[in-house]
Amino acid sequence: MQILIINYRFHFTGGPERYMFNVIEELEKRGHKIITFSVKNNKNIHSDYESHFPRNINNSNEFLFEKYKKGGLFYYDFLTREFYSFYIKNQLENLLKVEKIDVCYLLPHKGSLSPSIIDSLKKYNIPIVHRISDYNIICPQAGLYRNRHFCDQCKKSSKNVIKYKCIRNSYLFSTIKYFSSSLHKKLSLYKKIEHFITTNDFAKNQFIEFGFDHEKITTIKTFANNINSKKLTNPTYPIKFLYVGNIDDSKGTFDLIEAIKELRKNINTNLFKLEIYGGLREHERERVSDLIGKDGLNDCITLHSKVASNLVNQIYHDADVCIIPARSVENLPNVLIESLSNGTPIVVPDFGSFASAVDQSVAYFFEAHSIDSLKCVLRNIIDKPMTIKEKSQFCADFANKNFNKDKHMDTLLNIFEQYIKK
Repeated sequence: MQILIINYRFHFTGGPERYMFNVIEELEKRGHKIITFSVKNNKNIHSDYESHFPRNINNSNEFLFEKYKKGGLFYYDFLTREFYSFYIKNQLENLLKVEKIDVCYLLPHKGSLSPSIIDSLKKYNIPIVHRISDYNIICPQAGLYRNRHFCDQCKKSSKNVIKYKCIRNSYLFSTIKYFSSSLHKKLSLYKKIEHFITTNDFAKNQFIEFGFDHEKITTIKTFANNINSKKLTNPTYPIKFLYVGNIDDSKGTFDLIEAIKELRKNINTNLFKLEIYGGLREHERERVSDLIGKDGLNDCITLHSKVASNLVNQIYHDADVCIIPARSVENLPNVLIESLSNGTPIVVPDFGSFASAVDQSVAYFFEAHSIDSLKCVLRNIIDKPMTIKEKSQFCADFANKNFNKDKHMDTLLNIFEQYIKK
């Protein structure tokens, strides 16, 4: 097959891009030709098709909204791509004129690309399989998250995005998002997609509740690139807790620090340590650093920079337990898969994609949004360290069963073939 893969970034920034490069590698191993379409950026991995890539917003090399230099070109690019960009549409069509495409695997595209690419693909009768990496089609905020809690109010009325100022806490940006989403619905853009891939059943059910056809949605969990069993040993103090990922309130980072602060009041810090890796935004990292210093937590929390890709597996392997303290429902985050595939059990909230994806054989569950519950779970782990070994012994098998690479690829390719034959 000749497969077109579209993603709004072609360099490593997070889970969606890591998945993209992994799936490209696996498809090529199986003999398929991969054609890529993204935006230009000096951080990009090389692509043979980069001459067809459109310029990035503002012709820059940034990817975070707050880092773009605001000016006329920025606002032109931002608004046209948010609504319907003919420039992006034409750039893709220039590629489609010279490359024969059997199927398109559409990954994240809103923002620096544009939903107008769907019409380009339909013009050339190319079937589209779209992998859902977040909830932006049904939730303008993209995370089903508002005021630090789950929110699906747009199910009742799409105008709630304006009412609650869901975008940047701004009536202006929320109104822009409302009208762009309304345009995409009026044009029936996402009804033109043949099939949707969700990473977990919670996400699938959310899309069905918002009116999507259940027969056009298949759950295929993200695959683990490598699965490594740990050598099982009895845990020793200090218990090594790990946090990996973006530093953000929706990720529960600050809840975790508060839980550690409370835990420290009753437990000797010789019994546990927390290592924090990550953070795309410098101001969030500074906030964490300030909290650690202010609360006198330097003896039990260490803040590191973002993890180098070649060190990721070792960091998980060296930890006793990985904590994912999210306040949002998430969409099967990569950190969950990476931790389990390295034999390290996880602490997760008891809702959303977490409850859908894992069970108590490999996970410790705490009550979502409860710092006290999170603290109690961590205290229980410290008091009963043998539970770490009990869960760790099942992690690799669980990952192999649920995040299996060959199963993922076989299911995905079967879906591609189903629509190519039509």
